[in-house]
Parts: sequence; structure tokens; C-alpha cells
Amino acid sequence: MKAFKFFILFVLFSSSFFQAFSQKIKSNMKYNIEIGKEAFYAWQKGEKTGDYTNFKTLLSKNFIKFSHPLIGNFKGDTALFKIKDLIKERESTKNNLDFSEIQISNNGNSVTFQFNSKGTVQNDKFPYEGFNIIVIQINENKIIGFQEYFGFIDPNWFKN
Repeated sequence: MKAFKFFILFVLFSSSFFQAFSQKIKSNMKYNIEIGKEAFYAWQKGEKTGDYTNFKTLLSKNFIKFSHPLIGNFKGDTALFKIKDLIKERESTKNNLDFSEIQISNNGNSVTFQFNSKGTVQNDKFPYEGFNIIVIQINENKIIGFQEYFGFIDPNWFKN
């Protein structure tokens, strides 16, 4: 009989613990989506105006991953340096892009944005229209990873 009571208490405790843990995970995922959206819209503002101030405030000192089709893949301190370098370049050589048809998905601490963008890049030097994907990784309310992928790039952009 004692074993049965112990078993019942164990099941009740385990069930309550699991529910609380499950709620915490769901809550974190929901909050990660909100932080991810904030980061994405701050990036979008930068890509439209050259003002990345809000985006920069969300970058974590513990930034771990950055990838960009024209720059490469980086981890650790190099990743943080590279994304800051890209932002600095974009602040001086502005893009003027409009984002549309934004789709958002979430998987744990990663928030993915699929969207179309259209406008000009490099101080209106080149037209751009394409499909983009940005994956933003969140930890402790800060961006720890940023991966950007995009479609067609005009090869003439890279000719001297």
C-alpha cells in the first residue's frame, strides 16, 4: 500500500512539474518570437533608412553566429565583429529596401523570417528585388545569432 501511495504522489508531482516546465518552454518560445520580431523590424528599419540603432541595442555580447551570402559564415567573437562591420558599412552606404509578404516561424530560440524585398542598395547605386530569409537566434532577450540568405544578385555589382 505504501508503494502505491508513493507511486500516486510521484505521478502527481511529476505531472505538475512537467506541466510547469512545459508552460515555461511555451512562454519562452512566445517571448523569443516577440524579441525576434523586434530585432527583425529594427533590421528592416536599417535596411530602409540606414538607422540600425535599435538593432544594435539588441546584439548580445555573447553573440555566437553570423552568416551572410556575400561575406561568409562566422562564429564567436569574429561573428560579432563581422555583423558590426556590416552594419557600419550599411550606415554609411545605405540600402533603401521595402520588405513585403513577411512570414514568421519559430523553433525554440530561432525565429525565421521569409520575405520579399525591393528597392535599391549601396546608396541607390543598384536596383534589388528578391526573396530573402533571415534567421535570428535569441537568448536572454538578446540576439545571439543572425543568418541572412537572399536570392539573385547581379554579377555586374562585382565588376570593377
